[in-house]
Amino acid sequence: MQRPFAFLVGLVLGYVAAEYSIAWAMLLHMINNLVLGDMLPRLTQGLGELPQILVNQGIIWLCALASVIILICRRKQIRAYRQADLPSLECIGAFAISPGVILLTLLMTVSALSMLIL
Repeated sequence: MQRPFAFLVGLVLGYVAAEYSIAWAMLLHMINNLVLGDMLPRLTQGLGELPQILVNQGIIWLCALASVIILICRRKQIRAYRQADLPSLECIGAFAISPGVILLTLLMTVSALSMLIL
């Protein structure tokens, strides 16, 4: 259940690191871990199991909804940004055939298939 969330957070943090700095990405990662990983469970520990799940999932879904709304509202700026900063085909090709990307793709595929089977 954590994998889709972790994937999306990774995309956001990767964008922040590429556009701003690794320091900002690290700070956001620490805040994410502190709030969702430490503070939220402490605040909801007195609740029963179902209310804990509802609060946790509610916060995650509200954040996801807010993200979608922001993306929709800023779609013109995002499109202009992407067109201005398109990577070359050689760069994309070099990335796609790099050993690390191939290995990561294989590992993630095996992981996803194992979740379906088990």
